[in-house]
Amino acid sequence: MDIDYKAIGFKCGLEIHQALDTGKLFCSCSSALNEKIEFTEIKRHLRPVAGETGTVDASALFESLRKRNFIYHAYKDEACLVDMDAEPPHDINEKAKKTALLFAMLLNMDIPDVIHVMRKTVTDGSATSGFQRTALVATGNETSYIDTTQGKVYLENMSLEEDASKIMGKEGNKTHYSLSRLGIPLIELGTAPDIKDADHVKETAAMIGSLLRSFPETKRGIGTIRQDINISVFDGARTEIKGWQDLSRIKLITENEVKRHLFLLGLKTELESKGIKKLDIKPVDVTDIFVHTKSRVISDLIRQNAIVLATVLPGFKGILQREVCPKKTFGRELAEYAKSFGSNGMIHTDEDLSKYNLAHEFNLLKKLLNAQPDDLILIIAETKTIAEQSIDAVIMRTKYVLKGVPEETRIPNHVTATSSYARPLSGAHRMYPETDVKTICIAPGYLDRIRKDMPETLESKRSRFEKELKLNAELASTITISHYLSTFETLTKKYKNVDAKDIANFFINTLSDLKKRESIDISRLSETDYEDMFAQVSDGRLLKDTISQFVKIKIKHPELFADEIITNYNLAPLTESEAKNIIDAIIAENPNTPIGAVIGMSMSKLKGRFDGKKIAILVGNILSRK
Repeated sequence: MDIDYKAIGFKCGLEIHQALDTGKLFCSCSSALNEKIEFTEIKRHLRPVAGETGTVDASALFESLRKRNFIYHAYKDEACLVDMDAEPPHDINEKAKKTALLFAMLLNMDIPDVIHVMRKTVTDGSATSGFQRTALVATGNETSYIDTTQGKVYLENMSLEEDASKIMGKEGNKTHYSLSRLGIPLIELGTAPDIKDADHVKETAAMIGSLLRSFPETKRGIGTIRQDINISVFDGARTEIKGWQDLSRIKLITENEVKRHLFLLGLKTELESKGIKKLDIKPVDVTDIFVHTKSRVISDLIRQNAIVLATVLPGFKGILQREVCPKKTFGRELAEYAKSFGSNGMIHTDEDLSKYNLAHEFNLLKKLLNAQPDDLILIIAETKTIAEQSIDAVIMRTKYVLKGVPEETRIPNHVTATSSYARPLSGAHRMYPETDVKTICIAPGYLDRIRKDMPETLESKRSRFEKELKLNAELASTITISHYLSTFETLTKKYKNVDAKDIANFFINTLSDLKKRESIDISRLSETDYEDMFAQVSDGRLLKDTISQFVKIKIKHPELFADEIITNYNLAPLTESEAKNIIDAIIAENPNTPIGAVIGMSMSKLKGRFDGKKIAILVGNILSRK
């Protein structure tokens, strides 16, 4: 369906998180994420505490109810006692601090004279200490904005914070984390809710991402830049989708979340029209009905001391099979609340009960629970604590349908571009001062001194490549966002007599073709290899048409120097006299052959060692004299 974003009161803001490749924020560990040698693991169980406001944060309290245990895996050079919360944090990483402040200056944001590091309560296990360190480094003003095609998107705040640990896997109530990512610096930039529609979300994220990638200290690759998308409609409740990574599909995840909001608001109206203004829903222990069930799913659980709890959702028949958005039913939406407490899910009457072999038991439940034709029955079978917490969560969420859209934090499914319930929306209660890190004072003149290190933006580079290096628009744009950008700039400055288009084409097209079509492992080439190769091109000892051959030989024989490859494998350019001799031989062996065929055979024989444009001229001159 087409969405009229203005009519539905769409509001959206972004929080962009960009990882920095500067080492960790409060220790000297590497930020490379190699994770090669594990040297220890530690186990933790985290409990919530009140913040400086005296209130326990809702998300922290929620996590504590899940009673999970966390196992942290530490890898050599990428984790230390600071990450294990066994040693105080070191001084803040100066390179990371400088990068964040330069980015704030680029965006015309206000930088305070004194920066305080705070602790942010995090009890989902992603931090061993139960908190992450974060520092507000800049705030927005009337000149801090991104100028988009749909108007200005103002910037509200910027923080420099620690990244969280990375989930490695889950088993039961245990979650395994890697400590390698914990503590890597993140620049977090928050926008005002000025974004107009899903297309605008993508444009804004792309523009901010481009500015961030202008800084050489930013990490590159999947997961190094993540977007939190904050959405509401009709001035209603805000939901936050955490950690979206795919810029090309950020429009789709936005559209699907809006459709989910509209579905929930429509469902509220539908239930009200049925006269349902209050839902009196309670769980009932119905284990006795399932003791002799023929359902393997339920009988196996009961043998493991599970109980079966059931409840009736009045007027909900048929609703759980509806899609809240493409590829996501309301039944799955409700099941996520049960799963957040450890349940494997739920079974309900909107499903095909025959696949569970439970039709008989649900008929008994209808009588026991006095369910009406328009009602829905659902059950959860788990151990007592999990079953009780899970069904309570489902009941609470069902009752909220009469209010509309709940405020909550959601996690994305990158395959379906949908979101799933994660926890209640966090608030200010989870912030309190970090007493182990000294206050950061911005000395007079410091910002002026570092301003000289402000990098050229990618957009400025792209424009310069078109004007000064004569690249076409597509090639200039592609090389600008390529991870070969720095190498390209180095080579074009060093070898000015080599056409910049040839250098750009090598990185964008030649290497790509070698990797895709011939399965060549181009990662084995180093910066030095590129410099050596283009030094040969610059000196006229290697033609651009022979570069592919050179690369394949270099990868196969990395011990050979550039001049050895050229000499040993006959890659050196031919003189005009040498080329003429080869063409003479071809004509002698193929008398009365049409000129076009002779040119083709000559091209093949010379294999890029002689200028292709000159070959046709040479062939014509030789044949004209015959």
